[in-house]
Amino acid sequence: MICIDDVRQEMNLAGKGEVTASKSMVLLQEEGIAALCNILEKRQVAYLADEVGLGKTMQALGVIAMMRRKNPQARILIISPREIVQNGWQNEFANFRSSISIDSALNWKVVTRDNLHGWLSGGMPLCEVSLLRHTSFSRPAFVSSSMDRRQAWHAICEQWQPVLGDCLQKTVIPSGPKEEFSFECNMALADATVRRFGQEKVHFDLVIVDEAQCLRNKDNQTNNVLFRVFQNRVVNWLFMSATPTHSGVGNLPAVMNHYPCRKEEVIPKGPYRNDEGYSALMQALARHMVRRPRTYVVDDRTFSKPDYRNHDSQKLALRCDTTLSALTVALVQKKLVDIVYDPAVSTRPGFFRAGYLACFESLDGSLSGRHPEKLEEQGSEDEMLGDSESKTDFFQEQQHHTKHDAPDMGFVNTLSESFKNKGLGQHLPHPKIDKVVDDLALHAFGLPSQSIVGGRKTLVFCRRISSVYALQQRLMNRYIAGIEDRCKRVWGKVIDWENGHGLEMAVPADDSLNSAVQVDEANDDKSQAEAVDNLFRLACREKQWLHRFRSSFSDGNRNALFFEENWFARLCAEGGAELAEAMVRIPPSIMSSAFAHYAGYKRRMHRYIVWHCLKSHAGEVFGLDSNWQEFWLLVLRNIFSDEITGSSVSLIGQVKLRFASTALLDFRSFWTTVEENKAAVGISLPGTVGEQAAEKLYERQVLKTLLYRYMLLSDHLVDLYFACIQCPDEPVQAFFNWFSSSDVDAERLRKICREWISNRALIFRSAYAEKRPLAELARLESYDYLHAMEPVMAVVGGSGKRDRLLQQFNTPGMPFVVVCTDTLREGVNLHLFCDRVMHFGVAWTSGDLEQRIGRVDRYFSAIERSIELHVTQQRQDGELPKLDILYPHLRDTLEKRQVEVVLQRKDESERLMDSSLSIENHASSQDIGVDAYFGDAVRAVVHAKGEHPQFSAKRHLPAAKL
Repeated sequence: MICIDDVRQEMNLAGKGEVTASKSMVLLQEEGIAALCNILEKRQVAYLADEVGLGKTMQALGVIAMMRRKNPQARILIISPREIVQNGWQNEFANFRSSISIDSALNWKVVTRDNLHGWLSGGMPLCEVSLLRHTSFSRPAFVSSSMDRRQAWHAICEQWQPVLGDCLQKTVIPSGPKEEFSFECNMALADATVRRFGQEKVHFDLVIVDEAQCLRNKDNQTNNVLFRVFQNRVVNWLFMSATPTHSGVGNLPAVMNHYPCRKEEVIPKGPYRNDEGYSALMQALARHMVRRPRTYVVDDRTFSKPDYRNHDSQKLALRCDTTLSALTVALVQKKLVDIVYDPAVSTRPGFFRAGYLACFESLDGSLSGRHPEKLEEQGSEDEMLGDSESKTDFFQEQQHHTKHDAPDMGFVNTLSESFKNKGLGQHLPHPKIDKVVDDLALHAFGLPSQSIVGGRKTLVFCRRISSVYALQQRLMNRYIAGIEDRCKRVWGKVIDWENGHGLEMAVPADDSLNSAVQVDEANDDKSQAEAVDNLFRLACREKQWLHRFRSSFSDGNRNALFFEENWFARLCAEGGAELAEAMVRIPPSIMSSAFAHYAGYKRRMHRYIVWHCLKSHAGEVFGLDSNWQEFWLLVLRNIFSDEITGSSVSLIGQVKLRFASTALLDFRSFWTTVEENKAAVGISLPGTVGEQAAEKLYERQVLKTLLYRYMLLSDHLVDLYFACIQCPDEPVQAFFNWFSSSDVDAERLRKICREWISNRALIFRSAYAEKRPLAELARLESYDYLHAMEPVMAVVGGSGKRDRLLQQFNTPGMPFVVVCTDTLREGVNLHLFCDRVMHFGVAWTSGDLEQRIGRVDRYFSAIERSIELHVTQQRQDGELPKLDILYPHLRDTLEKRQVEVVLQRKDESERLMDSSLSIENHASSQDIGVDAYFGDAVRAVVHAKGEHPQFSAKRHLPAAKL
């Protein structure tokens, strides 16, 4: 058997760097890897069911490493649900290879394959761990309805025979009913694949299925193809899912008994209607399953989900609070009676799903005429389908859209347009969406009249695409209104979005020198700005007034030194030299050469003077000894550009300078003012005077660049603009006066700065786009992933690459709200600064619900840090911080029942997988019944073994005597 020490010889799960995994999580993963290896060795079927955020992917990679150590020729395959999860596997493997594995030269690699054809074409080399999508088995061959059988089959054979050769029998055309022809063709391809495997004697030592709940509907086409391909060709199966009972306990035997193809059942099928049935299930699962619930441990105190999760179904349990909204909802529900009981709509009269009905989320046709490019990709008013026990493909259930409108869409749109055309100029009010926008805007943007700062991030899940864009549009309107209010409240100006206020910024005629450092923010992603009416973003377009003003902060323009570190003053402070005296001691040749090289470019002139004084006159000018000189040469060589550090002082005579030397050497930048007032604003950058630590100085430079770029790319560019208008002689002081004020928007910006600084190590390791050493990052003057920031981001299927969005949401500041369909339900981490989840459209199953919440409830999350701060500071002034989970719904409608049902199922699922089964803990729950809790027989088994009720990894380790 494998023990933890064997695992430690192969990998260091704590990782490398300043931020490492906690000891408890490292031990959890070490135990999990060893236990899973032992289960597979003994029983060939294992199920890793750890909760979301406990590192199942890393544990699976650990299992692969251990198997490859034992058998370097092992053939291993990973099946993940879809592309976004594949990307997560690749990111984790990159981390495993660089930071976890002790073997610096791995003899295997993870290779992504887009489909079954590409995988088979690649030859499946043994050095490759192939990473396939579950959808690869959905429709390996596409059959056009316009082609007859013979044409379709010959087209398929043309594509596939180079891969399958004579294993694919071209002359045998699949038969069966016309509606089953596509299915039969794909099953024929599966059989041909099996014949190829037989010819080449291919078997799989290990198949890992991520999000294994996707296998539960074994009769759909995808899983039929998958089962046929791997039937009796897999030695070991490792299933992974945080929600193994995704839509009920029956999911477990549907997966674990079917795919391994055993003569005997792996676990009992049920029914689990009594203590004995649950006892048999518990004992069978314990032989195959590893399941650990996520807990946060602070100062020896353990916090589990019931301690910190706040499932609030009452705060946004909404009523129709106006006569118009009450009449509207009454009219809609009256019409729904006919729809719900219409046999043409539902084969189960009276059965409905709220997400399938447009009226429970929005009453306006928000896609109509507004997003033509999205409609072209997705179809009119498409719906994100929910979970179903039907025989449809899992991928189609969860991600594809129907080509038909929701059954009530025609009626809703007709009603809404009729209302609008009566001359009121707006769609029907919807009490749910209106109140939800109030709540989201309050937490995101604050409320000056009540001194509410805002800045709290929320992840919002919708069932309908129309709801995503309706929420985004309304929130963007609030955002723009907030900027306009701030301009009047703080700066006494009514903002002119089209023209600004006439502040012109001259750009040098010859800007060639500036090309290396000036970034054209006009290249921002325009899709978000065009999708909604973002007046701020439009004013930032190229040649518009805010774009021109933003360019004034690039070198060669008037505000070039606004956010620049005064390196000359800093080195004087380091060496104890008086600034005025140091300026006098600068050799004239350096001043002349600076002007000759970079006339008009203040930032580079400043750095040139600093560098050459440091390089040749460190003692004379700054009072630095040789050790400090070498240190600062090393640091500034990584901060200044090559053109500064690589140039030499020209041997030319002194020329008459066109500027006063103090303008370059004795200026006060924003950061100078912040440092002098750090007690007042609570902001303290690393790398202070006297701190001889190069990494801290690199951190300081990166943070300064990130923060000032955030200000230039966010709506705080408007505050900078008005500061320059009102105080053109002292714009830095004018902006700082607002920045340090009690204005809620200034408080929110200060909070963002503090969060960046205090969590910098975590951000650089987990969220930051650039995975380069800090010494390299310190030289950059812009960061691409900050571009195209929006306060509210919308994500639906087909939205394209989301890397920038995920990076931005996992850093302080914008975006404050992400509104999405279930496309972000799995495979992404959004937890670093978000502690609020809203189910605007409730999930169908408890598994989907948990997957959504799991995006933000993970280790290193905002809620974990809040709990740690609360405990370590021994706060007595309030309750434990909560992860708020909201369920907005209309209280007087059918929607209320759906929320109640899904929450009931969630409770039952958690009792099944996570609750303590000890008699002591459940002495008061005897009235619940076995459907909610395991019965006395199971509790007796658990109690006798002295085992924590969860499916512990320890029972599978050599030290465990069970």
